[in-house]
Formats: sequence, structure tokens, C-alpha cells
Amino acid sequence: MVFWLVHFVFIPIKQSVIWMDVTLDIWNDLKIRYCQGDLAHISDLQLEGSSLRQGDLFFIDYFTKLRYLG
Repeated sequence: MVFWLVHFVFIPIKQSVIWMDVTLDIWNDLKIRYCQGDLAHISDLQLEGSSLRQGDLFFIDYFTKLRYLG
């Protein structure tokens, strides 16, 4: 599993995880690296979600929009 993870990451990232020999260490490093949210995008989604109303939409269309935002 370590080989697979190291093989499929971008080269700059590979250089920082190639020395790790425990899969969990690599996963945790990647999680920290990529779980940083884009606060502006999150704020936009929250605003859009809070202002979304069903109105004339069929329930399934409304539900689909809500799922997209969530």
C-alpha cells in the first residue's frame, strides 16, 4: 500500500512522503495537507444553502440542490 500511495501522488508531495514507511503516516500527512478548507468557498455554499427555497421546484429538484450544497 505504501508503494501505491507514493507512486500516485504529485512529485512535490512524493518528495515529502517517500521516506515514510507506514501507510497510516502517509494518509495522515495527506489528510492534513488536503483537508484545509477554502473558507471563501465554504462561506459561499453556506450562504447559498441558507437562502435556498423550494418555491416552484419539484421536491426531487429541491432535494438534489440541497445534496449538491451539502
